Amino acid sequence: MHFIDDHEMVAIDISFHKNVSVLKETFIRIKKDMNAIGRFRPVYHLHRALEVKVFGTNFKAISVYLAALNGIISFLLFFFMLRAGFNLIEALAFTLVTMVGPQSETWWMLGTNEPIGMFFLASALLLIIVGSRSATGWRAWALLAVSIILTTLSKESFILTVPALLFLVICLYAWYRKINLIDALFRFLPLIIILYVVMLAELYLVKQDKLDYAGYSNKVPASQYISTLTGILTRDNYLLLLLAETAVLLVVTAFAFFAPRMKKLLPDQATGNFIIAGIYFIFGVLIFVPQVVVYTKSGFFGRYYLPLMLGQAMLLVVPLYLIRKTITNRILLIGSYGFCVAGIAFFIARNFNSVTQASQGFAQTGRTIQEVFAVIDEKADTGGKILMVTGPASYESIASVEVYLQHILKKPNPLYFFFTDKPSFPVKKKHRFENIKTTTDIEVIVILHGLEYQFLQLSADWFDPSRFQFKEIGSFVIYYR
Repeated sequence: MHFIDDHEMVAIDISFHKNVSVLKETFIRIKKDMNAIGRFRPVYHLHRALEVKVFGTNFKAISVYLAALNGIISFLLFFFMLRAGFNLIEALAFTLVTMVGPQSETWWMLGTNEPIGMFFLASALLLIIVGSRSATGWRAWALLAVSIILTTLSKESFILTVPALLFLVICLYAWYRKINLIDALFRFLPLIIILYVVMLAELYLVKQDKLDYAGYSNKVPASQYISTLTGILTRDNYLLLLLAETAVLLVVTAFAFFAPRMKKLLPDQATGNFIIAGIYFIFGVLIFVPQVVVYTKSGFFGRYYLPLMLGQAMLLVVPLYLIRKTITNRILLIGSYGFCVAGIAFFIARNFNSVTQASQGFAQTGRTIQEVFAVIDEKADTGGKILMVTGPASYESIASVEVYLQHILKKPNPLYFFFTDKPSFPVKKKHRFENIKTTTDIEVIVILHGLEYQFLQLSADWFDPSRFQFKEIGSFVIYYR
């Protein structure tokens, strides 16, 4: 068990045991989400309710399902790239850059929005390329519209992928059907209108005044957006790699234009390669830039890199495609292409190493928390009070403790929370330490994440450590009688 979202699954399971239907539970969660924090992500709530309905609180089974879902997402992205005309190396590079890195926590964190959003986004991309290159009827485009709408309803940041997806639809359809962009635009005008209406309606429902960690704000200075963009581009030498690829591309392109064999490729084939590459490059930019704007307030970490990394992956792969399609000299092709592939492989390898460490750390945290609750279960055995010492922004932690103690361990012990600073969220009156009548019957004290020194200072007038036994488990400290 972990302190992020797992408690929500337990709460949903409790509702199901009270004969609450999946749809009713979903609507309850959507309403609560909108009223409390101004968020609108109904597909996420429906997906999570269905997960719990099928697997209950069997977190191991949910973990296996989540790994399978991420595997399917990876396959869809890979297959999309192959159908788009990229080769195996480029498709694999695109998939790995998108899925491997800080964002890989979606493989093991059970309550994240991004996997279901990425599933529908990857499905939409595949539908776009299949519909553009094949003779498909209106049903295929209707399925695409549904897939894009489900993408936007999975998480608010995915709403901003709509312009990029529509750009790809119009450009690829025009290219493969050999019609001009204006004709393609009018061909898809009903789809464009429907999706933009949906997008604007969703943006209206999202209450940005309550989302203080994400979204555009004119209170955020331009320098902060620039700083975020710079940080993203320089992470793990991404910008250096992109510039190196661009430099190689410029050199080989210049060489090719002056080489005699290049005449065989001009004008149609070479021009076509650059047009296709340009379409995908602009698509990558349209995915990438809006995400930078959305998360400048909070900064990027973990799962917030999705779907941004999909855009970054496309920007890295497009130069590879152009090098392969432009240069005809075999030795020069192998050298330049191999150089760029090696750079991308090094980028992926660095991320893979951090992913391994993060997954091991997450697993260890889960084992630590399980051990903490085992101690609480053993030591809080006479009905005395349980006190949890936490920081001002640890909402997930206190919610998890409350749900786990009451509904998993079935502990009747009164539970109180001691904050080292004023909490940034509402706390039930019955759980506030300031409302405790006596401290003499506190049975167990759990201190989170290195807050022991602050706690000992703030509780010096009533807490005597010598009257308790002491145990340290990971970053937790437990005092018990």
